[in-house]
Order: sequence, then structure tokens, then C-alpha cells
Amino acid sequence: MINEKRIIAYQLNIKTFKDSSNNGIGDFNGFNEKLNYLKKLKIDWVFIDDILKNYENAENLDEINTKYGSLNDFLITIKNYHENKINICPIIDLSNLKQTYLNWKNMMHLYSDSFDTTKEIDWNSMYSKYILNNNINPNNNIVDLANFILYFDKIINFYNECGIKKFALENFEFLFNSHNKKNSNKFEKIEDLYKMIKRINPSSTIILKFNAYNKKTINQIMKNKNKCFDYLYLNYFSTIGINSEMPYKAKIGLDFKMFAKQYKKFIFNTQCILGLSSNFSGRINSMWGDERAYNYEAAKTFLLTLFGGKNSLSLYYGDELGMLRSLWIEANENKNKSNEEKRFYESLNISYETYKLAKQYHSPENANSLMSWDNSNNSGFSNVSKYNSSPALNYKNNNVESELNNSTSPLNFYLSLIKIFFNSELKEKLNKFKLRINFLRKFKLIKIKWKNSANSLLFLINLSSQTIKSKYVNNYKLLLSSYGNKIYTEVPKILNPFESLILIKSIE
Repeated sequence: MINEKRIIAYQLNIKTFKDSSNNGIGDFNGFNEKLNYLKKLKIDWVFIDDILKNYENAENLDEINTKYGSLNDFLITIKNYHENKINICPIIDLSNLKQTYLNWKNMMHLYSDSFDTTKEIDWNSMYSKYILNNNINPNNNIVDLANFILYFDKIINFYNECGIKKFALENFEFLFNSHNKKNSNKFEKIEDLYKMIKRINPSSTIILKFNAYNKKTINQIMKNKNKCFDYLYLNYFSTIGINSEMPYKAKIGLDFKMFAKQYKKFIFNTQCILGLSSNFSGRINSMWGDERAYNYEAAKTFLLTLFGGKNSLSLYYGDELGMLRSLWIEANENKNKSNEEKRFYESLNISYETYKLAKQYHSPENANSLMSWDNSNNSGFSNVSKYNSSPALNYKNNNVESELNNSTSPLNFYLSLIKIFFNSELKEKLNKFKLRINFLRKFKLIKIKWKNSANSLLFLINLSSQTIKSKYVNNYKLLLSSYGNKIYTEVPKILNPFESLILIKSIE
């Protein structure tokens, strides 16, 4: 039995979320200012980038504090969020742990001239305290292993002292044991990191963030007899079909067959946090949805896809608004690198027009567009006219201010879903419902049914810009539709583009 709570997470980039100092860069105080907004969204956790990146190669503390805010500003932000029952969760890149440690050391040096950066490692103490599995071979480069432990310990302790209790670990796959010895444990090092964090603070929560789909590994880690995570964070769906080596070879749409294959595995488990968008690719509403006629409807359908199962869910900032790709895709781009990239694609006989179109939709720059707060020239991000990142293509119409005042907006649709599934008696009852899922791959239709002895709840999710025949809707009543202005006299037998429904009926 899964005891973990079904949670709602929100991932954001502080540097593009809200600028409070009018220097064109988002900061801790801007993040703090928007507490009430995230509170309104009923967010449990906020995933943020590792703040120690701010101190990489930094020589002037005043310059860092002016750009991003001081460490004290960060502590105040954490305190305010925690007092409002929202947990801050830094994402720690284990493949870059040494640099993160050096960033921490540099931060400590900048804040205190007395900080000793040359203290030697007590190898025996580190080994006995933190290496918990007896079958780790001390001869397998013990110096590197001890250093890794030291780096991890310092970083986790730093965040723990800041009041952080949630940790997302990413790019951890290199720690898996590759040997095939009988009875070997593939995940022993991950188990050690889990135990380290729990020893530092037993109330901590550990999230493993997968940046790519690996069916075998995910199945194994979920069935592993020794606990090494509390939640899995899976938000790589937007990269389905994109060639990681050549992402701008051609513009692609939704590969429904592949999406269905991955999606259906995780919707039964509250420990799986599903997010459709990420910082790995373009905005989902541009890549898979409709940028014009059905922008609202597509955004709502993607939200409904996250709410359809028992899984936990995560929004990438702006998903609740249906934010589109960046207005100026090359706003923050290195021109030399860009020219080299163009020449590379041209050498493969890929036309500039094909490359440019694919980049406009697939580039991760889209994920770092400015949060759309209002329809001012800089989308309400800052009062300055010049900034490093681009606003979203649709920020004039799709922004927090305008959508809160529009009853049919994606934002208000999200708030309706929250009211139904997280703020009602239904929330507790759904734990006892049986869940079934079916896919009509030809038509890009997902059918999810929740059922107990007395009631049946049916999700019909049309992920396409085509009309689809819907079946099995006899005796159901409409609870919610992605078509906000449509008047229903009966449950439709044909779903329009991105028309998705929640239906309910009582069983006699």
C-alpha cells in the first residue's frame, strides 16, 4: 500500500520568474513576492535550480546579491513558503557534484574570510560514517568515492541548515553498478545517498528526477527491496520523438503511441510525479497543441491529462496558462555558437528553413521564457525594458492577470480541477476507486475510468486537433469540459479538437 501523499509540484526558473530589483534578472525577492499566487494554485512543492550555481566563478558578493538576492533573502523566502505549507525543493545535479561543491566553497569564502578551504579530509571518518553497504569495494578508486561523499555531505548539510527538507536528485544513473555479479545490488550507491540524507534529517523527502525514459531501470528501481526514493519525478515527455543528437533536424508533433506507452505506466502510483513540460525542450502547448484556434482547449486538455490518474503531478511554470514558445527565440543566444550550429545542419542537407522552424519549437530556450504575469511589454516580469530572456509568444492574451478575469481560461480550468480533486470529499474517496485506462491510438484519445460500487468517473481526453467519435457515455452526466463556452444539452457523441470531458454517473 502506497502511503505517500498525492502532491502538486511546480518547477520554475527563479531567474525568469519575477524580477523585484528591476535589473532584468529574476531573484529571490521576486520569487517571494509571488508566494500568494503559488498558494492559490495549491502547490505543495516548488522545484528550483540549485542556487549554488549563482556563485560559480563569482568574485564579488555585492554583484551576486544585486543580481539574484542574498543568502538571507533566500532564507527569508524559504521561511515564508514553509510557513504557508509550500516546500522548496532544489534540484541537485549529481553528475556535476564537484562543481556544485566548489560553488558552495566559493560562496562560503565570499561570505566569510575565515572559512578554511584547505581542510584535509578525514578519510576513515568519512568512510565509516557514510558508506553503508558492506559490499562496496574500497579498491575501486576510494579517493574519488570519498570525495563524492564529502561533496554530497556538504551540499545537503548546507540546504538542511537553510531549512530545506525536500531534495530532487538528477543525473544519478552513472552511480548504478554495471557489474553482473550474482546477488549484486544495482542501486546500492543511490541507497547510500538516500540514507545519508535521512540521517542528516529523518523528515527529509528524496525525489529521483529522471531526465529520460528508461523502462527497465524505472521498473527495477520501483521494485527495489531497499528504499532509495520517496518520489520519482518524470517530466521528460516533451522530448518524445526529438533526436537528442540532432534536435533541430525537423519539427515533430505528438507521438501518441510512444506517449501512451510511457504515460500509462505511472498514473496508478502517487509516488510518481508526472509533468508534461520541462526545461529540456520547447513549450508543450506549442509543440503538441494549437497556437491559434484551440490554444485554450489544448492547454486545458494537457492539464486534464495530469489530473486523470492517481499520480502526483507537476507544472512547469506557465503550463497553467498555456504559455507558448518564446517570442524571440534567439534573445539569449551565443551568435558564434548559432552560426556553427547552422553550418552543421546545412552540411547534412537540412535546409535553414527546416532547422529554424524546428529550433523555434524544440529549443530549451522556450522553457526559459519570462513568466507571463500581465500584458505589459515585459509580461510583468520586470519594469525594465531590457532583459536577458524573451517573453512568451502569447503573453498579451495568456497571462495571470487576464486569465484570472476570464472564467473560461486555462488558469481557471486548473483551479476548477483543484477544487474537484484536491479540495473536496472526492479526494479521499478516490483512493478506494479502481482505475482503468484505455487508448484509441488511431484517434489520439485517452479514456480513464474511476469506479467503485456506487459511482463511476470517466475522463475522455482528446489529444488531437481532429474530431473523434466518443463511445460508452450512456447515462453519464457532464462534470467539466475543456470547451468553456459550449452549452451541452447532452454528452456529445463526437469530440471536437482538444475537447476533453470529465463525466460522472451513479451506479444503481
